Amino acid sequence: MLRQVIFKKFIRIIVLILPFYSCADKSCDSDKPVYTNKYFGVQITNNLLTGSMYADTAGAQYQYRSIIVDIINDTLIPVNLQIEFPNKFLKLNPSTRDKYKVFLLPDSMTTDRQYSIGADNGLVSKTLEILLDKELYEFSLKKIIRPGEKYKLRLGFLFDMNSGQTCAELFSKGHRQNLIIPEKEIKKSSTNKNTIELILDVAVNPGQKNFVSYSALTCGQLSYSN
Repeated sequence: MLRQVIFKKFIRIIVLILPFYSCADKSCDSDKPVYTNKYFGVQITNNLLTGSMYADTAGAQYQYRSIIVDIINDTLIPVNLQIEFPNKFLKLNPSTRDKYKVFLLPDSMTTDRQYSIGADNGLVSKTLEILLDKELYEFSLKKIIRPGEKYKLRLGFLFDMNSGQTCAELFSKGHRQNLIIPEKEIKKSSTNKNTIELILDVAVNPGQKNFVSYSALTCGQLSYSN
């Protein structure tokens, strides 16, 4: 009898705790980093990807995802950050079906402004919906990161609705890459010792070897001011 009472109390505690540790698509804690990595005097932290569903004005549905990348200048001199994304959907290899679009979110588009958590409808917030409908986002950025400054780079993504689990990370040739993407996909061309190229890795269904689709997009650079 005593064992049954203890077991029931244990189950009740587990039921109460689990909701706080489970992570719904639209309410993941984006402030918790996936990893922190330092190279070139610059620290890059890729936070957890968050997301929800978005339907455009024509009724087409997409998986919407976003990530915050913290870039910290740990040097004593300014670092130039440049980002350039193509203004189009990009295909993922080797899939003939999977594609994605990546863009820069404004600094004002914080995580809590992107999702209708209170509405509990699985959709992006009205504020974000307007931004996506009118394409009020950018594809390029030039930013000087001062010594000791922490800059939050906010990236948004649109994936096909039928895409599986999605992951993304920003890194350089010296920063650790966590996603398993074939080396041949990662193109590194810069030889300037004062510059490092930035690469955006994107993967669909990571962890499923036979079904994973991936992309490694050279999308910018970090450089020291002359």
